[in-house]
Amino acid sequence: MRLVALVLLAFAGCATPVAPAELVTLPAAPTGPWQVMRAAIDECAHQYGVVGEIRLRLDFDRLGRVREVDTGDGPLAGCIGNATVRARFPAYRDRAILVDAHLGG
Repeated sequence: MRLVALVLLAFAGCATPVAPAELVTLPAAPTGPWQVMRAAIDECAHQYGVVGEIRLRLDFDRLGRVREVDTGDGPLAGCIGNATVRARFPAYRDRAILVDAHLGG
């Protein structure tokens, strides 16, 4: 039992803390890689019948690529992730953001 506690304590000391995500509001007419993101959100939301407002958590890798998308809905997140796989967001390297997007009805 002590060994398990010691291992868990050692692992917790090695884990890097997760920085809080920055909140970003996606504009209706974005530019640059955000055009790809807006198109992906609109297309995937339409495909899955999502309307209103959606909040995404985007985690970026060290090259500024979208590493993970979380929408609370697996298929929608997968669709957005697949559609943005080639986009680069250099300003968000190794960071996480929350994106609010307003969708048409």
